[in-house]
Amino acid sequence: MSSLQERDLTLRGTRAASRLQAARDTEETAQGAEKPFQLVMDVSTGDPHRAGMKPVSFVRQVLAACVYPKLLDEKSLPLDARQRANTLLGICSGSNSMKLQPRRLHSQDRTIRC
Repeated sequence: MSSLQERDLTLRGTRAASRLQAARDTEETAQGAEKPFQLVMDVSTGDPHRAGMKPVSFVRQVLAACVYPKLLDEKSLPLDARQRANTLLGICSGSNSMKLQPRRLHSQDRTIRC
C-alpha cells in the first residue's frame, strides 16, 4: 500500500469519527444538554451547501457573465450581477476577458505562440 493510500484511509477514519461526534453532539443538544455551542454543522464532507451554507451564487453569476458576455443581455442573471460583470469587463478594457489571454500568455512566455 502506498503512502497516499495510507493517508486516504487515515483521512477517511478521521472523517468518520468527526461525523460520529457531530451526530452525538447534535443529538445531545436536541435533548437539552449544556454545550458551549447551540448548533452543530458537519462540514467534514467538504460540501458546505449540505452543511447549510448558502451558495455563493453572486460570484458565480458574475464570473459566468465575464467569461460569456452574452449573458449581460439575458434577464436570467440578476441586475446587480450583470452590472458588476459589466464594470469588471470595462476595467479589463474588452467585452470579453478571454480575448486577451493568448496575448498575455505570449507576452509572458515568448516561446509559446498563440
